[in-house]
Amino acid sequence: MKLKYALIFLAGAAGFGWGITTILNHWDRNRDPDRLAFILNISQIPPSVRNLDCDASATTDVIVTCSFEIDPQDLDKALSGWQFTDKEALGKRAFYDLESADGHVWLMGNKEGTAVVAERYDE
Repeated sequence: MKLKYALIFLAGAAGFGWGITTILNHWDRNRDPDRLAFILNISQIPPSVRNLDCDASATTDVIVTCSFEIDPQDLDKALSGWQFTDKEALGKRAFYDLESADGHVWLMGNKEGTAVVAERYDE
């Protein structure tokens, strides 16, 4: 009987821990999907985005940087918000660059398109 209650307690504690982690990740701006959507100029990030880590450290201009992993078939969805004119291959990396009158957007990832670093700068 004690084993049954112990298992119920452990299952409840695990569920509670998962729920708290999910809530904290939403509040943690370093894992906020809206930051990545802002950089990419899309309304919603592709569902395969994982291991998202963002940073915004500027004081006067807007500079947001995110690193993430994505399934290669979803990379085109992530790139659809901007009209990137060219893609450069730099060794084992792919580089997308876009300059505008008020800022700059760039993405760099591996050639497979599974690991990406994206940055947006607005004056």
